[in-house]
Amino acid sequence: MLNVIIVEDDEWIAELLAQVIGHVASDARVLRFGNVRDCLNQLKARPVDLLLADLHLPDASGLEAIRVARQRSPASSRVLLTASIDRATVLAARDAGITDFIAKPFSVEVLIERLGKVMQGHGQPTAAPIQLDSLEHFLTQRPEQALFIPWCEPAHRQSVLHWTARCEPSELWRMARQEPLLAAEWLSRANRHEHADGGFDCLSLEAAIKRLGPAECVRLAHQLAHTQPGLTHVDLQQLAGQLLAQQSGLGEILNSLARPQGLATEQMHTAVELSRLGELAVLCAIQNYFNYGGMVCDRVSLETLLTRFGPGFGNALKTRLRLPFPLRELIGALFKLPAGSLRKDRVIMRIAALEAGLAQDPGQLRQLRQWIGIEPD
Repeated sequence: MLNVIIVEDDEWIAELLAQVIGHVASDARVLRFGNVRDCLNQLKARPVDLLLADLHLPDASGLEAIRVARQRSPASSRVLLTASIDRATVLAARDAGITDFIAKPFSVEVLIERLGKVMQGHGQPTAAPIQLDSLEHFLTQRPEQALFIPWCEPAHRQSVLHWTARCEPSELWRMARQEPLLAAEWLSRANRHEHADGGFDCLSLEAAIKRLGPAECVRLAHQLAHTQPGLTHVDLQQLAGQLLAQQSGLGEILNSLARPQGLATEQMHTAVELSRLGELAVLCAIQNYFNYGGMVCDRVSLETLLTRFGPGFGNALKTRLRLPFPLRELIGALFKLPAGSLRKDRVIMRIAALEAGLAQDPGQLRQLRQWIGIEPD
């Protein structure tokens, strides 16, 4: 009998791995753990033949389980599962004692092939098909797991890899407007930066680039190019393009509304650039589902899923990124103006959203335009 341990806190992926192992080796005995501590207790209690460990677990790194498995069961196969395939991770994994590496997201076909080689001689493959849960169920579980903002355009990721530490701030800003992933990461880091002014939030993309400096922005961009997923499915790429085009149109409307009012637009533009993080994360999750072997639904259904899951994904990301509250308020104003709000910047955001077609409320649009002194068309 083949003793297998899976250490994976994502229950959906853990179940998929267990199904594949049962498909490849009929005599496998599979134990599943969602944290390193319980896994280590099992490893100390009895030998293991195959360990599959995720890198990022709630209580520790999966590399700790790899190390203990190597010590306790030197002849075992030890496979690391991770979406972070940067040089530092590879070197640390080799030092811990991995025997193989499987990158997330993996397809069922690739997983069967890779694990089949690892488990040669253990039982016979079964004819049982691998059953994936529905896409809707998959998305329902995502906010409890790690969420990813994807690269929207593959060419942008390649372009970023050619950046040097002397990259012009204008080029950094231009690319971040096309890839919200960069804007979100730079802003998040700038507000946690060791040189950040105590008590003052960094509230615009321009300010974030200035605070971090080009060299640090480029370093982070290179890291993201190596570790963050991209959209490859045509329908998902097109939907991402539509979201970015909508943001661009929204920005143009903001300019036309804010400048006559004498308002600075940097913070409002940054809010617009971060306003679709949730929908982009949904597209990334759907891409992962497709990579795992699931079927992507038609365009109408995809748009319905974006509407349903986008807000929840977006809130989870904003919390994880620790985006400053004033920016979150501006983003929120695009979708719903707080009752009794008289802040002109929020009102401008809501008017821009209504004029761009993000929502349909002619009465509110007329009332808000009148409030800030814009004559009816």
